[in-house]
Amino acid sequence: YNAHMFLLSPSIFWWDLSILLLISIALCMMLMSWLWYRRNRTKHGLAKTCVLLVAATGAAGLILTIYGSFIEPQMIVITEHSIALRIEEPLRVVVISDIQVGPYKGAAFLSRVVDKINQTIPDIVLIAGDIIEDERSNLSSLEPLGSIRASAGVFAVLGNHDRGHRQNILGQRIQFLDRGEDVEDALEELNVQ
Repeated sequence: YNAHMFLLSPSIFWWDLSILLLISIALCMMLMSWLWYRRNRTKHGLAKTCVLLVAATGAAGLILTIYGSFIEPQMIVITEHSIALRIEEPLRVVVISDIQVGPYKGAAFLSRVVDKINQTIPDIVLIAGDIIEDERSNLSSLEPLGSIRASAGVFAVLGNHDRGHRQNILGQRIQFLDRGEDVEDALEELNVQ
């Protein structure tokens, strides 16, 4: 997450604003509940229970919004599977997808991903699309991909974000600038086929 980009990138302004709004609503719920509770300590019953429920809902909303917006997107999850193949030597294949380098994830995040990949000592690395977030993504942030060590190579296919195809929350297709060729060129310079 790049703190200096919050609310400054036009492509995600409304998303950032909605996150800020959710955090503000949750904090207001908690503050109002706390103020009511302080003024009405002697009251019991349904009103007190409702106020505590509002405070708990605000706290849960705050925690979920912060976790879902700032913590979870920075997590790198590794899932291992063994597949029986009719080959003589074991083959270690790493598949990564949805890197989505952009306003929230830059070269530092990608360096962490590459470190995790290299720790597995892969034979082949497959990058399965959505390498950039949007048309404003800085392609120089992809440079850590050039440090992937895979004995048989690194291969990539582009995803809908790379090609500028997306859907809004209503399911309507939206076309943005297609940066597919730019992404392919940047990957080629990094020895990603």
